[in-house]
This record gives sequence, C-alpha cells and structure tokens, in this order.
Amino acid sequence: MTGKVVSPSQFGKIITIYPNNIDDFECILVELTDALKKFDGLKVPSDNSFRNSTIVHYRYGAINPIIEVDDDNTVRSYIVDNLGIKVEDVRRPYFFVPKNIMIPQFISGDTHNDLKNTSLVFIGDTYGKEIEVHKILRRLASGNIYLGKNKNTKVIIKMAKYGALSSREYPEGTQQLLKKNEKSNLLNTELSSILNLPDFIDDFYIGKDYFLAEKFVNGISLRDYSAKLGITKPKKIVTTLDLQKVRMIFCNLKKLIKELHSRGYVFGDVSPDNFIVDDELNIHAIDIESVHKIGMGEPYLNLKTELFAPVSEEKFSELEADNYKLGMSMFWILTQKNQEVDKDPKLIKYYLNLIVNQYPSLKNMVNMILDLLSIDKTVADLEQDKIIQPAKDAIITSIIKKIECGTIADISTTNYIKSNLSLSYGIPGTLLYLNSIKKLNKEDRKRCRIWILEQYHKKLISQGLFFGKIGLACVLANLDCSYEENMPLVDLLIEYHREGLNKDLSLANGISGIILGLEYLSRIKNYPNFSNIIEDLLLSIEENIDMVPESNLEYGDIGIGLTLEYLVSNGYMVRETLLDKVRNKIYNIYNESFVDGIFIGLNTDGVVYPSLMTGGAGLVLYAMCTSDSRFLKNNFLDLYDVPFMANSGVNNGVAGFILPLIIGMKNRRISLTNRKRVRHILKYWQSYILTNFRSTKSELGWKADQGIDIKQDLGAGNLGIIFILDLLTEVLKDEEREDY
Repeated sequence: MTGKVVSPSQFGKIITIYPNNIDDFECILVELTDALKKFDGLKVPSDNSFRNSTIVHYRYGAINPIIEVDDDNTVRSYIVDNLGIKVEDVRRPYFFVPKNIMIPQFISGDTHNDLKNTSLVFIGDTYGKEIEVHKILRRLASGNIYLGKNKNTKVIIKMAKYGALSSREYPEGTQQLLKKNEKSNLLNTELSSILNLPDFIDDFYIGKDYFLAEKFVNGISLRDYSAKLGITKPKKIVTTLDLQKVRMIFCNLKKLIKELHSRGYVFGDVSPDNFIVDDELNIHAIDIESVHKIGMGEPYLNLKTELFAPVSEEKFSELEADNYKLGMSMFWILTQKNQEVDKDPKLIKYYLNLIVNQYPSLKNMVNMILDLLSIDKTVADLEQDKIIQPAKDAIITSIIKKIECGTIADISTTNYIKSNLSLSYGIPGTLLYLNSIKKLNKEDRKRCRIWILEQYHKKLISQGLFFGKIGLACVLANLDCSYEENMPLVDLLIEYHREGLNKDLSLANGISGIILGLEYLSRIKNYPNFSNIIEDLLLSIEENIDMVPESNLEYGDIGIGLTLEYLVSNGYMVRETLLDKVRNKIYNIYNESFVDGIFIGLNTDGVVYPSLMTGGAGLVLYAMCTSDSRFLKNNFLDLYDVPFMANSGVNNGVAGFILPLIIGMKNRRISLTNRKRVRHILKYWQSYILTNFRSTKSELGWKADQGIDIKQDLGAGNLGIIFILDLLTEVLKDEEREDY
C-alpha cells in the first residue's frame, strides 16, 4: 500500500503477523529476515526495521488490549506497562514505545528512533541553503508536508517517500519523480510567470526520502475559501462585495489555465487544494507536480483527483480534461456537492440554477462552469418526481425482507462510529421507526430483539442516547423487551449505582440524553419509574452546567435546554434556578446569532450549514419548544433563505433543517402573519428533497452525509427523511384544510 490516500500508519505494509509470545516474535523476525535478505523493500514509517532489513519491520502495540469507551463514544485500547500502570495503546504514524515498557533483549540494540539527531536543520543539495523544519502541516502516506524556514523566509517542505506510488512499471515509486518534475517546473521562468509559482528554495535527501523546499505563499487554498465563502448563509448577509470576489477569483482562475494551455502546457491535477488565493485575489498554483507539455507527459504525470475528473477521461483530450476539472472545481467551491451529484449534468445544472435564483449576479459564472463542463445550457431540467410513495414503500419492504430473512446486519447505515448499534446512525434507529409505523409484526420484533442483544454482547458502546446504552434500551423496550432482559439498561443502571454516570451533559451522548431515555422508559408498561434517578441527574446538570464547551443541540447548551423544556412540559419539577440559568445561556447564544439584524444561526467557526445538530436549526427547534417569550419566532425565518443544504438527511441536512418549522406549525407556535411565509419555505424544501431522490436500478433513496452512498438510518439515511416528509405532508394538508 503506497498510494496518497493510504493511512500513514499502513504505508508500505503487505502482511501483519501477530506472534503468540516473545519467543515466537524473535523466531519469526529472524527466519523472515534470513529468508528475504536478498530482497529490497520500503521503509514502514510506523514500524522499526529489524537488523536494518528493508523487508521485515516490527512495532509495539497491544494484541489483546484493555478496551474502554470514552464519553464521546471513542473506543480506546490500553495495555499495562512493566510498573503495572495502564497506558494507552496509541496508534502513532511513527515508531514509538511508551516508557516503562520492557524491550526484548534481542531487539534492544536496534535504532528505535530515526531522529536520534535532534537537529532539524538540513543543507540543500542544489544551492547549499540551510533549511530548518518547524512542524508538520499535513500527514500523507506518500510524504508529509512541513512548515519551516530558510534564514528569515518561511518555506513549505514537501516530502516524497521512497517507494510511494509504486507500481509494476515503477517499483521504486513515482512520488519522487513527481516532486522532481515539480522542481523542474518551479525553475521554469515561463511557468512561474503564468502560474504565479512560489520560488524554489532548495532540495535534499534524508536517507532515500526526497524533500523539496519552496517559498511559503500567503493566502488560503480554494478549499478553505469555499468553507468561508458564506454562500450557504442567509441571502441577506451575502454582500455584493462577496459575490464580486467570487467572480474575480473564478475569472482569474480560468485566465490562468487558459494562458497555460496557450503556451502548450497542461496542468493535470486541477483541484481546489492545488491553488491559493491571496488578499488581492491573485491565484497561485502551489502543487504543480503534474504540469507538463501537451502530449509529452510520462504516464505517471497523468494525475487526477477523482472528485473533479471526468468519468471517462480517455474520451477527453488533455486540454478538455483540464477544463472539465476546472469546471468541477468551481462547482465544488460554490456547492461542495461533487460527491452527491455523481457528475450527472442534470443535477449539476439543478444546483447551479439554485445559485442563480438566489444570486442572479453569478449567472455569468454559472454559464462559465457549464461551458467548462461542456453541459448544454438547453439540457432538460431535472424532472421532479413528486409521486415517490411506491419507491418509499419499496425501501421499507426491502428492509423488512432482511429482517424476515435473518440478515438484519445487512441493513446499510451511516458509519460515523464503529458500532452499528446507535440510535441515530445505526440499525436500532431503523428498527424503531419501522415499529412506530406498525411495519413489524410480533415475530419481526422478536428477531430484532434477539439480534440487538446478540450484537450488544459483542460490541462496546457508551452510555448515551444517540450512540449508547440508553438509546439501545429505548429501542429494545419499544420492541417488547422486558425490563429484566433489557441488558443495555441493566448495565447502565449498574454503572450509575456503582460509580455514577459520566460528566458529559450533552443530549447526544451524555446526561441530558439519558434523562430523556429514562423518562421514556418510565412510561413503558412493566418498567420501573426512574423519576428519582432523573432528579439526581438534574442535580448533576446544575452542578456542571458552566462546564459545557459547546452551544449546539448535539453536544451543547441547546440540547440541555431542550431536555429541560421537555421535562417541564411533561410535568416534571425542574428547579427554577437551573431552568433560568440555561434559558439565559441560550438567550445569549440567540443574541450572538445575528449579523446586521439578520439571524444566521450559530455564529461559530466551522459551521458551514445551519443544520439541526450543529447549526442554527437546533436553536430554532429550542425556540419552538420553550415558553420563554424572549425568542421571537419571526426572527428565525431568514435562516431558511439559503439555496441548498449539505444533504437531505435529518442530522446535517434538509430534513432536520425544516423540522423546527414543521413542529412550529403543528403546535401553533408560529403566528398567523408568518404562517404563509413558512408554508412557502416548507414547500421549497419539500421540492428540494423530492428532486434529490434517486430512483435507478442500483439506487433508491437519498445520498447520505458527504454524498457517498444511500443508507437506511434515521440520522442521515432514507428512513429519517421519509419520517420528516410524512410529517411535512400531514402539516401542509392541515394548512390547506384550514385555508379551505
């Protein structure tokens, strides 16, 4: 494994052997080294070579570790050192042995650290310049990227590992050939002027690995620019200047590639990662290892980033392929939808039309993208199939068949965490929904209970609602599991009484979610009443409420506040001091969520979309559920004036985005003066969801998070979207009846 997308800890590995004991360990190392001494291999960065072999390596790590699950549902492994102290078995991308671990005598003489010379200053081979390495910017299997300096000049240092990108034709790898091509291009004055290239500083080797140093360029990558663009924020705060910058950047980018082509060169790997935009909106190419003369490139120069490349590149000339990649890069900068659209011309045009409808001044840029992609502007618009009930029925029927056939594990869910037992992204949430709409008979429920309990004993899950024991306990109870057989609940209660629950207060995986789960279970026939535990957990919230690090619904104050509002609405006594404190915290979040009087959702770095779990829609949901009159519900509607969302799902997509408005309409929390506007908003997003529905021989449903695949879970998959669509249909019908 030597490719760029390989994990750094797996680079160069072919097979891993786990010895039974120290004697076997020594025997295997010695015999393999003797048998393979005539062969040459690659350095495995995470391992240490045995007796300087380039074939046989070893590393320290737990074979039968102590497993623990953290509050955030992270599975960690531990081992006991020679002093009896538990230490974490950290999977580092370099060779590492924790202190107090006894090293076997037969390897104690090996070099255990490639950087015994702690100096990180290297002398260049071309100009003899002194290059000082400061820190790693990015870890890649094919070679890391470092920040450093030459005298007072900041430099970027690109590593090319020996053997990276190896193949039958190039057994020693092509990564170094690519970096040497980049060096040649940096020294080419013609290319330097066309592409605004950084200055070449120097290059050097460490062992067999090659390093290329070039001058640091101030600016941000077009990938980072896309995240900061703000086009997915409410329309009213996207300024004319913002849109002018988009047009200028796109025009400069196209001009740069056009000039390159006119001089007889092809860029090759066109993608947002390979360009930087500076404060003056000039474009600088920063990764030019694939740039070459048209028709004269070696096969290894034909690099591409799949997300932006045409499906059948052999059908394109080199220049046409460059233009296509440029068009898809621009499309990604505006929408980040490349994975989701699968390069379907109709879907691409659909999203570009959404942008033009929202921002008419970008029409020329949209036409530029269509031209680069060779998409006819007159191509028929994507047909919206509003009658998808047969397809929805087919999705549900296919899942039911898996349950009846005993292949529940084959139900496809979103793999955000290692276990598929989560309520949010796992199979149990899917089963809960199917039972709630009366699609599971008695035998189905029994099969589901048995499967969940069997899997529960095999897997490690945390305590919480979305990803842990209490969520699983609620599903089992819903499937007719008795209190005595509900092992996730029993284990959780044992943990509570023995050492208490974790101090995480969140809705997703902490005390707030556990409270909601216990409240639900208290209403199940033949289950105990857990009000005493709920009261105790409320005290824990009161004691630790100032320690909550986030604001959002999933892991922050909003989720805690929503839990308290739910309890109050269901007759629980929540101390006024706690209720007021949380309400005031969330009100402060609300006040900070306005820009020039426009509500934009959670004003937090890294929140691109106003989603339910991490964005502004979570705050809207809280406002629809609280009796605190300070939250003016008409202020929230500007949040929905965006062209599109990350996907169609509940947690991060459109379904969850509109859920607060659906609940607000259903529970009469939206004023009569705003109900017409809300209906218009809901119909827009209903049309959006339906338009993105896939119905082909191989696909049925909606692309899940990141547009990778179609899944069946509640959090990102089909069933969560179907659930919200059914709620929406019911609310809109009620509104039509009232109008009539």
